[in-house]
Amino acid sequence: MSTESQPSGREPSDWLSLRAQYDARSRSVALAEQWVTYWQEQLRSDGAVIDLACGTGTNLRFLQPLQKVDTSWVGFDNDSRVIDLAREQSAHANCEFIELNLADQLRAVPIDSAIAVTTSAFLDMTSVSWLDRLATRLASKPFLAAMTASGPLQFLPTDPLDATIGDQLAIHQTSDHGFGPSIGVGAAPYLADRLRGQGNEITIADSSWRLTAADADLQRFLVKSIGRRVRGMSPAIGIDRWISNRMDQIDADELVLTVPHCDLLSLPADRRNR
Repeated sequence: MSTESQPSGREPSDWLSLRAQYDARSRSVALAEQWVTYWQEQLRSDGAVIDLACGTGTNLRFLQPLQKVDTSWVGFDNDSRVIDLAREQSAHANCEFIELNLADQLRAVPIDSAIAVTTSAFLDMTSVSWLDRLATRLASKPFLAAMTASGPLQFLPTDPLDATIGDQLAIHQTSDHGFGPSIGVGAAPYLADRLRGQGNEITIADSSWRLTAADADLQRFLVKSIGRRVRGMSPAIGIDRWISNRMDQIDADELVLTVPHCDLLSLPADRRNR
């Protein structure tokens, strides 16, 4: 779950459920289909697809219908509450969910024997050193990372406080979320460079949320959440006026809010020889 994806004051499982529909409409179906097609052509009976930081299983449930051959999936997450929800919501899927602290126990994830690896809304929470370890293990695996935060929030119309608020959110985003200092919006390009350096073929696609008047409820929720976050970090910047102005714009169907994300597909070097 990405750093902007758990707004202040909301339970992680609630937010994961709320954001699922926006991820589904924004993520790259083309990259997902390429990823599934690649590993479906080399299936073996003893392999599984691994979903890192699986949350409630939304990523798995989005991807499984794209496969033509039923395959075992294993999801890993450190939150027992969302793991329980994943088991409930994916009860009829060919999958298993395991509670594991990925920050400290990446070695325990059986990536070496996996058919493929995926994750969603997660990489920007991790650190450079953790991504280095992950990249080394992904060298020969088809890998799909969806919905990685890729830039600052963008508001139209603009407001004089937007830049200051963006700076405060960036400080939070690059704080330690359990993996060391977070890489934030640099996660996807950094990992892409590492994997490309190992000979992998990389494709990146935009998967940003673009929230308009039809998404007014989510706009209100995000504006309030940003306000709480920034007020707690820097109460003197006048966030209440910014919130009031943004709420007026939402009520008038004037606000457009873009939440930048990207999807990353990495295919092993031997793809060129297939």
